[in-house]
Amino acid sequence: MRIFYWILIIVASVVAYLFIAQAKLNFGPVDPGLNAKIQNSNLGICYVVGKEKWLEFSIPENRKVLRVLSTAAVLKTDVINNLGVIWSNQPLYENFTLRYQILDSANNVLMDKAYHNRTSITVYESIEQGVPEISGITYFVDQPYIPTNSVNTLIDLKEYPGTRKLRIKLEDNDAIIKEVMTRVYINEFIQPYKLKYMWQRLKEHQKITLTKGSVYPPELLDTQERKNILNNQWHPIEPSGIPGQDYIKRTLYSYNDLPGTFVKPPILPIGVLVDKDHFAMIPIPKSGGKIKLQFDLLQKGVNEANVSIIWHGRGLRYHLDEQIKITRSQPFHIEEYQGGFFLISSKEKFTVRMYLMDAKGETEITPLPMYLMAFPLNETAPLEFKIEQLADGMTPVRIDFRCLIDETVKDKKPTTIPYELLDESNTVVQNGIIAIPYETLAESNNMVQKGLVSEVFTPSQFDWFDLNNELLPVSDFVSKYFYFPRNIKKIRFLKGSEEVYITAYNRPADFAQDIKVPEDTYAFGALGLEQREERWYYIRPLGYEDYIKHNYFNQLLLQYRPPEEDPMLVAGVYDWDEFYPTGEFYSQQLVLPVIVTPVLRENALPIFLRKIPENRDVKLDILKFRAETYLTPTLVWIKDKSTPLNIKGTLDGNPYFNETLNGNNGAIRLGPLQPGKHIFNVESSEKVDFYINYTGYEPGGLQLRTAHKIDHSSLTFAYQRTTQDKETLIIYFFPPYGTLERATFKVTIIPPLPRVLGITNDWSPTSYQFDVNNADEEKGRVANVSNLFVGNGQPMFMPLSTDMPMGDYKVIVEQKSGPAGFVSLTRVIPGHSDVRKFYSTIGE
Repeated sequence: MRIFYWILIIVASVVAYLFIAQAKLNFGPVDPGLNAKIQNSNLGICYVVGKEKWLEFSIPENRKVLRVLSTAAVLKTDVINNLGVIWSNQPLYENFTLRYQILDSANNVLMDKAYHNRTSITVYESIEQGVPEISGITYFVDQPYIPTNSVNTLIDLKEYPGTRKLRIKLEDNDAIIKEVMTRVYINEFIQPYKLKYMWQRLKEHQKITLTKGSVYPPELLDTQERKNILNNQWHPIEPSGIPGQDYIKRTLYSYNDLPGTFVKPPILPIGVLVDKDHFAMIPIPKSGGKIKLQFDLLQKGVNEANVSIIWHGRGLRYHLDEQIKITRSQPFHIEEYQGGFFLISSKEKFTVRMYLMDAKGETEITPLPMYLMAFPLNETAPLEFKIEQLADGMTPVRIDFRCLIDETVKDKKPTTIPYELLDESNTVVQNGIIAIPYETLAESNNMVQKGLVSEVFTPSQFDWFDLNNELLPVSDFVSKYFYFPRNIKKIRFLKGSEEVYITAYNRPADFAQDIKVPEDTYAFGALGLEQREERWYYIRPLGYEDYIKHNYFNQLLLQYRPPEEDPMLVAGVYDWDEFYPTGEFYSQQLVLPVIVTPVLRENALPIFLRKIPENRDVKLDILKFRAETYLTPTLVWIKDKSTPLNIKGTLDGNPYFNETLNGNNGAIRLGPLQPGKHIFNVESSEKVDFYINYTGYEPGGLQLRTAHKIDHSSLTFAYQRTTQDKETLIIYFFPPYGTLERATFKVTIIPPLPRVLGITNDWSPTSYQFDVNNADEEKGRVANVSNLFVGNGQPMFMPLSTDMPMGDYKVIVEQKSGPAGFVSLTRVIPGHSDVRKFYSTIGE
């Protein structure tokens, strides 16, 4: 009876306790949906990481590796507010930084590192309701948060013998993140003798769980495979201290099976992307052919687009502008084009793909996406690069800076970036600040046709910032060139006024540029034609492996760039100089076809030849050339036979010349005459084609050039650089007409002074190796020599920029292989006075 009495008292107490607890905690009826959800989930415990206090874990002895799973928590209301962003296939990303410390039993710090993490929220669509639901593979029951996808970090303890503690602290996080939680796992250490019988003691469902990652089911595993599975189990450990006081627990549930379909992350569309701010630049093979452009409109509700297609051939003025309309039902443009490249633009957003068509079908020749890793420079840590100094000289380093572009660009002050140069002992030898201003495209007038590298941050019309396939506007790169003394071994960049993204390159100072002519004209580099020619080699920052491991880098999506096109050259505003070799040389005048209609400039009047009829009066307008009172025109003649022939000429009714022609072509220097209008007549007893200069240019005309013979020999040219403006040296090689043999040249530019140490905005190569293709040449001839024909000439370009000093230069042109021919050296300075100069040092 007494026992029954005590049982009644206990039951009554329990009932009373539950009644009071329900009143205080406001327990309500169990949600059947939540109960079903929990039944379909696994439960796990995680621990909140704070910014003020370390979260500390004790590590058993002799552990080889630690596994840390980190999860951020975002308010449900914040996620709902970003629902449109997430559901439109633009992932919502969060970033946070955890600092890890590993200590030994005496609390000595063995490792102290910051791990940068980027995570996101997975989106799936509920099948039952047919509406979007936001969740990851984990969830909370008692918190107003949505967990992000977990970030997995493995810490190799073999590098830190004597590890007994792990400490974690939150160092930084995005504003949208309200909490960061972590779970730490260790490998369970199982005694070898236990491995012999443990598998047999497992229940069937435990065996199935352990072998989920195996190709074979449990019953097909051999003994060693079973031991490996048992030895690679992860077990969670709890932080040191008192719950609620030293650490805070969170209960995290993870689904066994998701109640819906994952929305896949955004995938970049196939083809080259075009929008109102970005062009597509697509190279065309040298041979050209029938080209099909296929467009794919990307915006919903947009069914047609007006598209601008600019075709550029080889040469500044060799191009064609077209305006077409594409629709979803007719998304193609098919036309014949020669080699070169397309620039495609539109106010609408679409991708474009290109195909080469022939009798066998279509071959896609769309450029593949090109990616470049750039490393952010912000407040977390400096960015350092090792400088490899060669034994025989100093090493130049090129640093490219980029930044994200938004509508605030026009209001931003110049970005300032501190840097330090360090020696072998890690001592700072020199420091300074790089300042880069911002400009909009309208302010800089950086039109796409220029293709010029900017010295300010301007929106790129070709490149994108690829944030996990979310494309964001990025600036064009701004390059700075560091030329170091031999004692500099490292360059360090510190946090600047704005976050910038850095890529670095180096190269030997005297490294020769290997350039194929003209093939490389049709193979534009992702960083512009200039980058392809200069051959800079990508270098990784120190700690590269950690940057990759912790996802602390950003990816740039690049596309091809048009070659540099200076508007002054296009307009014909430039200074043109022609140079003669020093020492002994053999020169000839060449009569060549005109491939591209030129911009007629005053200093081109001696070059271009206009055809005139024979045996009748012709009105000639001899154009003014500089301030010359009298000019001495050149009369070029071409005939079929090589028999002698006498010709007579009259000027304004008076005898002007009387010559006997030998051979089948030649050039005659006529007597002086004043610029202005004249009546000219050439009498000939047989058919002869006559051409004269100083009269401008018209279709069907020719050009007259002076060139110098080269036959597996070398020629040395001298020229004076009188300004530090950008200029270009151009070597033309005129091979025997019809030859298919390639020719190779080594060209060395010797400046008057060594390069100045320091930082410049440009870098000019001084050594070149040219490999020249002589096929497909137009037919020209050597004047005054019968039946000696040459090609119209392949140009070899050598830009000199603002980093090169003024003074007397030497240019050594050495033919290494190939057929004998003729070469000429000219210089072009955009924007300078319209004066033609000839430099000759005969007799030196």
